[in-house]
Amino acid sequence: MGYWGELRAWLLRDPAKLIRYLVLFVCCIVVIVQLYECFSKLSNPPISTHSYYNVNETIEMPAITICREPPYKEEVLTNLSNGNCPHPKFATCWMNYPYGEVPLDEFFMNGTFQLDETFYSYGLNGEPSNVDIDSSLHFYMGRCYTLRPKMAMKRVSKQVGYSLILEHNLVQTTSSVDLISGAGWHIFIHDKRENFTGKNSPELINQ
Repeated sequence: MGYWGELRAWLLRDPAKLIRYLVLFVCCIVVIVQLYECFSKLSNPPISTHSYYNVNETIEMPAITICREPPYKEEVLTNLSNGNCPHPKFATCWMNYPYGEVPLDEFFMNGTFQLDETFYSYGLNGEPSNVDIDSSLHFYMGRCYTLRPKMAMKRVSKQVGYSLILEHNLVQTTSSVDLISGAGWHIFIHDKRENFTGKNSPELINQ
């Protein structure tokens, strides 16, 4: 019969068994291919990049916090504390302080500069009503004012951005304490959702 004849007789003897072997062989090939693809992705992970454009129709303006330098009125602090007091950080402010007569909140509120003593004018897009302004009191930096936008801008230019005119009239100090930071303002630009804490002094800009 020869080799091929015997092989044909063996295969035709049990066709169902032959089909099972063929299915098992095909399944083994598929598993091997899938395992190869998985290990290939582990050794060479695929990289995909999606690019798209999101065009903003408005521009969100930041908040601006302004602190005056020097931060305190030396003459007022000296009168209230009954001692030489250019700044509350000095011990001379508290040696003769009349604690029972002058509350501390009055000392700090009267010794710092009010809104009209800091700003000559302010606004956004030419209108003061487009700005929310609030104040915060800090030991080292005195009273600071934060301006927050009440509207989103559609464009930015000199005509429609923030407009600020600040006031400063430093009188001759009566103490021998030098102004380390000079006279002017500390200006902080930050997100409008963030509250100014006064702790980021190394990042300030002196103007």
